[in-house]
Amino acid sequence: MSSEPYLMEARQIVKNYGHVEVLRGTDFHASPGKVTALIGDNGAGKSTLVKILSGVMPAQGGTILLNGKPVEFASPIHARDLGIETVYQDLALARTSGRRRTRTSAASSSSRASSAGSACSTRSACGGRRSVPSPPSAPT
Repeated sequence: MSSEPYLMEARQIVKNYGHVEVLRGTDFHASPGKVTALIGDNGAGKSTLVKILSGVMPAQGGTILLNGKPVEFASPIHARDLGIETVYQDLALARTSGRRRTRTSAASSSSRASSAGSACSTRSACGGRRSVPSPPSAPT
């Protein structure tokens, strides 16, 4: 690891919903100038981690650092003001005509199917982390 801090780092993030442990000591990092993907099985906690990292909900434990400095997001607007924003993959958020949406969705589905590659997809396989290097680029 270089002496330069990660752009964003999450250490030992914890989140529970009642008695269900959604995130249990999860680590994540993103380096400056690199694309970072967050992938995993359904129910692995990806959406919960993204919500925590973008200020939608607080973690119940752990630390988030931006450029090596601890931060606690008060809201998604606070996170956005600090340069963190979520781009959702759900195409239903984009306003397009029905015909075009169908064509775009099909292209997106085939892209996801072909981008599985060799990535860490579970917490145990990644040593507690769910971050992976650059994914394949999306079709244009």
